[in-house]
Amino acid sequence: MDETYPLKHYLLTLVISSFLTFIYAVYSYDIILGFFLAIHGTFFSFFFSLPALLVYLLLFYALKKLNIAPVYVKSILIIITLVGIITFQLIQGSAIETLTYIYGAVSLLVGSILNIKKEESISKKE
Repeated sequence: MDETYPLKHYLLTLVISSFLTFIYAVYSYDIILGFFLAIHGTFFSFFFSLPALLVYLLLFYALKKLNIAPVYVKSILIIITLVGIITFQLIQGSAIETLTYIYGAVSLLVGSILNIKKEESISKKE
């Protein structure tokens, strides 16, 4: 399995979600609020997602050690990520609900697209 998968999934989710949050805020409110939400959203998302990332990493290495099929590992990790994002919904507010949808959708999409299997190098036989 690709050992960089957890960090790629985590970082891409944060970056893409922050960008989409900015677009949403500019469209719904104004550009100043868009910058505020994008910058604050990225900082707080990073801070609040660290416990979920720790669980994610521990689970990734445990499942890898148990030789679970990559498709199951990927599914379990995506579910763990979504549970972590949904717990963020416990903070009340309409902006938080929208952020939960954005981060959840991006995490599901990024986790599904990324390849968890380590790409094997193909050598040419002469």
